[in-house]
Formats: sequence, structure tokens, C-alpha cells
Amino acid sequence: MTAVRVVEPADANLHGLASLVKRLALLPRCLSLARVEFAAPGEGTAIVYLGEGEALDFVRAVLARDLREVRATRVFLWRLGEAIERCSAPGIMLCLELNRLLGGLVPPGGRLAFPWIRQVVYLKSPQHQERRRAIEANFGRKVRKYGYRCHEATDARAVERFYRDLYVPHLTARHGAAVRLRSLDELRKWAATGFVLQVLQGETWIAGGICSVRNERLAVPAFGHLPEAAWPLRRGALSAVYYFLFDCARRRGLDVVDLLRSRPHAQDGVYRHKRLWGACAERDRWVHSALWLYPPRDSPIPASCEPLLVWEGNGFAQLGEVLRGSARAGHRQVSSSGGSDGLVDVDRW
Repeated sequence: MTAVRVVEPADANLHGLASLVKRLALLPRCLSLARVEFAAPGEGTAIVYLGEGEALDFVRAVLARDLREVRATRVFLWRLGEAIERCSAPGIMLCLELNRLLGGLVPPGGRLAFPWIRQVVYLKSPQHQERRRAIEANFGRKVRKYGYRCHEATDARAVERFYRDLYVPHLTARHGAAVRLRSLDELRKWAATGFVLQVLQGETWIAGGICSVRNERLAVPAFGHLPEAAWPLRRGALSAVYYFLFDCARRRGLDVVDLLRSRPHAQDGVYRHKRLWGACAERDRWVHSALWLYPPRDSPIPASCEPLLVWEGNGFAQLGEVLRGSARAGHRQVSSSGGSDGLVDVDRW
């Protein structure tokens, strides 16, 4: 995979241009594509991933979690058509991932998804207003139980300490070798337009987030927490960051809180947690690749794929519900050749 890193800008006015630059810079990843086949012993739908690799870990860990990896090869981009044709065999679900600039090479009939989706809370929306009582009852209760309080820091040392003591340890513990950390310089640029939200217990800084204020919205590109041994996640300090940041937004007269990204899966813990605050799932232009899903005509999709969120033109819907709706409407799926709102504690994820 090509080692290219394009830094997401804190300036919203540069975001669209930088997104295009990112797609152009990462185009070489698609010259040689990974083809990975997942299957279960005996009968059942197999999953074939064919793509540049950005979403491969997600497919492996979530969509193909009940299957075993049986074959991995490489496919050159100029042989993409015949590779897709081979995946039109019975009992195969194809997950095709390409740079979004190459969408013209994608055959019709696929359901569009993305490796990541954006989660945005509109404070005046019915989704958020309907959640406010539950937010107070569940997350506000933990804030009061542990005596958490909020402080907004704007000095450079706060950013450095957040990065060293909260952000890096927390993300590394959650994601291990797969972690993708923002640099300290990136966080400085985001915080320069806003502040560091500190969740304190007494005088101890337990958790926090980098908050940027631009274009009438508050964005939170980074969350952090003390290591588990120092302060257990179950005590809800990470949820307290969310709890306090909405008050910070209201005091500034802001109506939009951008919680950034989660995986596009209705059973994903981060996705479900952000929904508890009334977040709406939106397409994210910073994500440079897209997934096209081609369900088999002769067998059901794996159960793990049913909650996958696919784009339906004006919003996201779960793949299983979309396919069942199409079947009821009498629409045959085209071959590749042609959530729950229960309480999820983010401090456990």
C-alpha cells in the first residue's frame, strides 16, 4: 500500500480542496488491488473483498467475522473487470472498494457504502431534543455521581498534555497496532480555533477532547482518557466529555456539534453511542474511498452484513432492510457483472 498521508485541515474552507488532493494522492493504491476471500466450512455465502485495502480490516473484523480467510491474492487494476466477473458466481458477496475518483469503473447493481461515516448533532433537531431527557438520566447521573466538572483550557501546554497523557494512551489501548493517530501539530491547529475540554475529578484531569469552532459549528477531532489502570473507563468520564461539550456549544450560540466519524455499522459501539446523543449519519467527503456491495442472487447475505449502513440517495439505511424492501417491491438484485437505540456506554469501547 502506498505510504501517503494527507493531513485533514482544521480550516473548513480548505476541507473540500484537501479532500480532492487526498483522493489524487492515494490513487496509486488502486494500481494493485487486494483480493481476499472469506468463507465458512461447508455451504453458505462467501465474502470476497476486492479493493485498495483501506476498508479491509473493517471487512475482516466485522463483515466477515464469522468466516475464515481462505485465499489472498493481488489483482492489477487493468484486470478489474475479469476479477469482478469471477465474483458473479453463486454464493459470493462481493465487497468492491475503490478510490472515489474511479467510480466510473464500478459496474451497476452495487449498494454504496463507505469505510467511515460522519456523525453530526443538530442541537435543535427532533433527534437531539428527544434524547435530552435520557442523556440527563443516564450520562448526567454519572457526572453527578463522580463529581465531574468541566474546564475549557486554551494554553499550548494543555494541548501537549492532552496529547501525551490522554489521547495517545487511550487510542493506542483501543486500537493497538491499527491505531491512526493525529499528530500533536494537527491537534494544535484544531485547538487554535477553540479549546481543550477538560473533564476533572477534583483537580485530576481524567478525560477530554480537542474542540474546534469554525463556520458556526463545534467539531471534536480527538478524544482522550487516562489509562484504564489510572481511572476505569466504566466510571463514565469519556461520556462526560460529550455531556459537557453540548453545553459549551450552546453557550457559544452554536447549533451544530460535529462528532466526526464512526464505522458504518448499526451494531458498532461508537456508532450507537453517538446516536444516543441524537447524531445523524452523514456522508464524509474526507473519506477517499467507497465500498460497493453486490449481494448474491441465490443466497442470503451473512447476518453480520445486515446492519451495514448503505447510502440510499438521501440517507443511510441498513443493508438487510434495503434488500428486504427491494425483494418486497419485486426488484431482483443485479449481479456484479451487470439501529438499535439501546444504551451503549462509549467508555466500554
